[in-house]
Amino acid sequence: MRKIIILMLIAMVGSISPCTAAEEFKKEASISLSRYNFGDDEAKKNVMMIGEKVVFKINAYIEDFFNQPIINANAKIINLTDDPMQVLYVITFYDDQNNIIGAHAMNWTLKPKEDINYGSGLIKGKEEDFKRVVKYKVYVCSYQTVPDKK
Repeated sequence: MRKIIILMLIAMVGSISPCTAAEEFKKEASISLSRYNFGDDEAKKNVMMIGEKVVFKINAYIEDFFNQPIINANAKIINLTDDPMQVLYVITFYDDQNNIIGAHAMNWTLKPKEDINYGSGLIKGKEEDFKRVVKYKVYVCSYQTVPDKK
């Protein structure tokens, strides 16, 4: 019986893929969203940087998208590793009563040393609600993926 358990443990450990580059980060902070128009001071964009092996440069501001107010929560995601990486990005905005005003989530696969301007972090809603935002929570993670077969 002992031999069987040892062989099962060896088989289990042998089936686990090593992950040379994986990380996750959670951040919570105060924020005040401003309306940003093309040509305005870039400081209105509330740029947040998070990550080490894969860096997420996240914007957070109010603008119009096809004449509808949105929170723009786009991110530039930069894979600094030599590995293909799966990434996950989640951001949530709250008012002073801890009510959720808006949220966005995405995942993507990045090639080694690749970056992407992820431009679909658009949160629809009412501008008066967006102006009540006082806090955000962000979660990002990245982990090595298996390269595509050729």
